[in-house]
Amino acid sequence: MNKKSLSCFSIFGLAAIAAFSLSGCHEKIPEELPNILWLTSEDNSPLLGCYGDSFATTPNLDKLASEGFLYTHAYANAPVCAPARNTIITGIYASSGGNQHMRSYYPKSEIVKTGDPQYAYMFRGRMDERYDMSRAVRDHKFRYIRNYMPFRIYGQHLEYLWRASSIRSWEQAYLKGECNETQSIFWNTKPVEELYDTENDPWEINNLAADPAYADVLERMRAASREWVIRIKDTGFIPEADRIERDGKMPIYDYMRSGKIDLESIIDAAEIATFGKVENLPALQSFLKSNESAIRYWGATGLLILGKEAAPAKSELLSALNEESANVVTVVAEALYNLGEKEAAKEALLSVLENPNICTLPCAECH
Repeated sequence: MNKKSLSCFSIFGLAAIAAFSLSGCHEKIPEELPNILWLTSEDNSPLLGCYGDSFATTPNLDKLASEGFLYTHAYANAPVCAPARNTIITGIYASSGGNQHMRSYYPKSEIVKTGDPQYAYMFRGRMDERYDMSRAVRDHKFRYIRNYMPFRIYGQHLEYLWRASSIRSWEQAYLKGECNETQSIFWNTKPVEELYDTENDPWEINNLAADPAYADVLERMRAASREWVIRIKDTGFIPEADRIERDGKMPIYDYMRSGKIDLESIIDAAEIATFGKVENLPALQSFLKSNESAIRYWGATGLLILGKEAAPAKSELLSALNEESANVVTVVAEALYNLGEKEAAKEALLSVLENPNICTLPCAECH
């Protein structure tokens, strides 16, 4: 049995991807293209006999693994099927093509590029009606996660997911106080950064991000994450409804490469805002006055994260309720609600619900 270590998911899909990547490295198109049968098995993780699972009965897959490749370090780059599948099919990260949100397919650019990264890169965006945003970097030993919405709990309520009795029973156990500290993590808000030693902690329970002994690892993987989101021109740093309005009919992949946006400045604002440091209050207030709506959005997000400590910025937040970006207004409204301006916040959210841009609806519902 041959064993390989690659950064993708799917026993069958990886073989197809490898064949596609190798053929795609040459400019000359071969006279006879390979005949590839691509089979994908989803949502089963390594719960197969070939991975040592004694409960699974998978003789055909086990035989295929014994005669081909069995990948021992394979990772899904998104926690749900559609964005992960989009990445495989297009050859670019879904967060680069603007397809990181669940069930959100947009026009595809004519430019498709593939690469061979040093790390495995992962992402999380909107899942149906609930927004979240995380980016992750994985090497053979560590996984680093950067949470850009740390004020949201891991286990946000999803209509589709809550049809399963297992998630409902887990939630009820937590509400009744029957879960231990580890079992309760899913129902709590997130740290800004997470770092796990996946060799010694495969279930990623012990967050090492604050451990001085791993400071060098944290810095290395934090830098790798930033380099990646800049390199792929990550669309997630622009709120979904906002980018639909600004790119028109142009595929977002092309818009991000059109020279019309200063993405690094937006990422800088997101990094400052989401660390939730009160000493950054003046910077967050200045972000609210930026000409770039995405920077205003991250300024509002930072003030939301500060909670009561954002009180000195209340006047700027109230002024921002009249601004043109619905995404900014929804975040500002939540921040103001937490500061006691409940009526103004509710009125602003109701106005967002009347916005004709359909992507403002899940944003408003989240707030």
